[in-house]
Amino acid sequence: MRAPVLCLAIILLVGTVAAKASAQEDNATWGGKHIEMTVTASGAQIEFDCATGNIAEKVPLTSNSHFQLKGTLTREHGGPVRKNETSNVKKAIYSGKIENGTITLTVLVDGKNPFGQRFVLKRGRPGQVMKCR
Repeated sequence: MRAPVLCLAIILLVGTVAAKASAQEDNATWGGKHIEMTVTASGAQIEFDCATGNIAEKVPLTSNSHFQLKGTLTREHGGPVRKNETSNVKKAIYSGKIENGTITLTVLVDGKNPFGQRFVLKRGRPGQVMKCR
């Protein structure tokens, strides 16, 4: 009778640990020079020096994985928004690699124009972002 109870306890423990690990991946902060990314269950929010970004797909956080995800990039500028100013929201492709707690990220605006340089982000670190305000 003890063996089935022990097996059930082990199964519950493994399930709890797996759920906790999954929850820890959500709302994780990754930061680097000129960038901070908060990963959520459904994608990510990104702060750049003079822009914000949104990844609309789940970010795969497994080690040694490559990704290419769709999202948007919104350029910002100092000062007020002008009356005749058009939307600065553009389609973007976020691509990169996750390796040993580091993300190397590139951003293409409208699928062809690079935004900034290649960004290097470390898990659990705040970004070094200076906003245009």
